Parts: sequence; structure tokens; C-alpha cells
Amino acid sequence: MKICLLDKNLVRTKHIKDATGMLAYNFDMIEKDGYELLCYIDLYSSTFFNRLQMDLFLKEWQRLEQYAENEEDSQFMEYVRNLALEVQKTKHSMLFFIGD
Repeated sequence: MKICLLDKNLVRTKHIKDATGMLAYNFDMIEKDGYELLCYIDLYSSTFFNRLQMDLFLKEWQRLEQYAENEEDSQFMEYVRNLALEVQKTKHSMLFFIGD
């Protein structure tokens, strides 16, 4: 899975790959444990989140960060959080999850 920041022209300006598969590994837990927004990430297709969704996204992402098992996972989680913060403060931008 790759996570990208899209600008107002839908151009990918920043991105990161989930190299360890952390999201896929934890997806059963995400679906079952009350993640109201993250449960809609499609591991095999595309998922978009916009600025209006970032408050809830960031709350849920913070909950998910506790499951990082190593430094690479922690860096991945922090990078995505920073992308989400950028979406939160920038009109016409989106967080784009590209499934495998």
C-alpha cells in the first residue's frame, strides 16, 4: 500500500509506501475495534480522505500508532500523520491510499 498527498490538481506531491505491511497486518483489528473511518481503507483499491475527515482520521491514526512494532513502522505512522495534518490545514487536498 502507498499513501499519497494529493494537491488541488490531484497531483501526488508526497508519498510513502507501507513497506512492512503494517496496515494489512492490523486490518482485522481496525475492522473490529471501532475505527469508524479507517475501516473504509480498501487494501486492494483506492481510498480518499479529505480535509473534513481529518479530525476523526487523526484520532483513529493516533490509536493505531500504538501497534507499531519497530522503528520503520513508527516512522511510517509519523509520516502519514504529518501528511494528514497537511491535508487538515490545506483546502482542496486529499490523503490517498493506493491498495496493492
